[in-house]
Amino acid sequence: MSLVIRAVETYGQTDAYRLIESSRDFPQSEESIAWVIDELNDEQTGRHENYANNLSMALVEADPALLLPREAALLEARHFLPDLCVNVTAGVLRFGRVFSRRPPTS
Repeated sequence: MSLVIRAVETYGQTDAYRLIESSRDFPQSEESIAWVIDELNDEQTGRHENYANNLSMALVEADPALLLPREAALLEARHFLPDLCVNVTAGVLRFGRVFSRRPPTS
């Protein structure tokens, strides 16, 4: 995902929705999650075709363990699609239940 981020930062958001769409299945990292949330809060994001939609979908498809610490920031992001809030919350809750059932490690 770091190459995708670099491309968007170099060439801009105008046609970046295509790049983001084709990379939605790429593994995310803490850094890429933070970058996507920052992009979703950028005033310019709403001006570009399907950009916010593809950024939002990239987060919905991300590992819930990476979303958990940033769930509030994600759900409050200016351009995050409200219809997807349920998907994110459900994934984080599922992860939380599985995580809480694991025996403590010593």
